[in-house]
Amino acid sequence: MISLLRALWLCSGLFVATYVPTFVIVGALKKPLEAAVPLIIGMSLLFSLALMNALRMWSRYALRDFGFRGCASRYLLWAVGGGIPIAIALTWLDHRFGSAGPLAGLVLPYWKALLLFGICAPIQEEIIFRGLIQTVVARAFAGNVMLGGIRSSYAVLIVAVLFGLIHLEVAIFTAVAAFILGVLAGELRDKSRSLIPSFILHALFNMASFLWIGSR
Repeated sequence: MISLLRALWLCSGLFVATYVPTFVIVGALKKPLEAAVPLIIGMSLLFSLALMNALRMWSRYALRDFGFRGCASRYLLWAVGGGIPIAIALTWLDHRFGSAGPLAGLVLPYWKALLLFGICAPIQEEIIFRGLIQTVVARAFAGNVMLGGIRSSYAVLIVAVLFGLIHLEVAIFTAVAAFILGVLAGELRDKSRSLIPSFILHALFNMASFLWIGSR
């Protein structure tokens, strides 16, 4: 129980340490939404990398521990082969249930929005959630649990729940889809020990949403 509470504290603490300074600084700059979004992506990424560097100095982490490493080709195939049909299905369901989607409220050229949310955001979020937070939580609270007959780690599920919760402001089903993405990306990160497969999977999810929007 103490280990679980410590893992939850680390999970929430790293999330707050990454995003609160980001939103304080961006809010103080009073930029319009179109300019604030890339700032949020860039600054939160920088804060997460700074936290990783601090952990490397103080807690015996290596850069490769956070997923900055290559992986076997089979994990890339799993990310693409499994990610495409699942992304298409969840995107259809998401828009079927009236999700506003990542473009709501933004006035951006389609190519720029695609670049930000289809590539930059997946890189940023995977480094933060599966790179920084999942790595630290896994070290603090090791162990596995059965999920639908499949063995998963507590760290994967804890971070996936957090990832789903932060998407609740968009729509309930979007949060559910984000949780599913979090579990799948977390499993790829855990099994491959690399961020590359989880980034590919995440990018496929976001790209599917944009392709859907572009076809409407």
